Amino acid sequence: MKKIFALVVVLVAVALSGTNTFAQRGFEGVISYKISVKGEGADQMKAFMPTKMDVFAKADGNGRVKMDGMMPQDLLILKNVTYMLKSTEKVAYKMPDKSKQGEKSDEPKVIVTNTGEKLTIAGYECTRYVLDVEVKGQDGGTQSISMSVWTTEKIKVSDDAKSSMFQGMNAKVPGMVLKMKMGIGPVEMEFLATEVKAVKQNAADFAIPAGYSIKDYDPSAMGGMGF
Repeated sequence: MKKIFALVVVLVAVALSGTNTFAQRGFEGVISYKISVKGEGADQMKAFMPTKMDVFAKADGNGRVKMDGMMPQDLLILKNVTYMLKSTEKVAYKMPDKSKQGEKSDEPKVIVTNTGEKLTIAGYECTRYVLDVEVKGQDGGTQSISMSVWTTEKIKVSDDAKSSMFQGMNAKVPGMVLKMKMGIGPVEMEFLATEVKAVKQNAADFAIPAGYSIKDYDPSAMGGMGF
């Protein structure tokens, strides 16, 4: 279950890594998501999965993503660089920037389909896209994951955000994600925006905390407790 949780967090972090740049177009506030799981084995998975996620955006382009749960996550996005904060070690893990890597052959294969379906979420009309993603597992094999995302272009997204959203999966999905559904085996997970609130942010919340060291991202840290 920890491995599945780690994979989910990576996908969500990657999917929302472009969130900070939409603030460059003026939006400053908080988007709150409810997280739910269902299907065979869902009860066991719920012990590890968060139940909510908050995405904080600042007008200067920085962002923060927080998830609760047994293994809470705290992602800080500064000038398009994402850090995973681990409070128990006072370490900010710097996530790799695949857009600057010369070798692209290890990027997941992604097929994106615009269904044209519409759905109103948190007061915003959204369009549904289907993403078929092939990711590499720790054993060197591949795993196919299908997900649907509903995005709105009413929350303005800059060109930089459009290019970096779903970074590492090479997907080009316009707009801001307000709903995401993915299936992993018999389990289905859903991230659903319940509130979009424009509010001024505290600048102190968008900085690496004092006393933290910066290290390159360690995949083994994903399964650790106390984030």
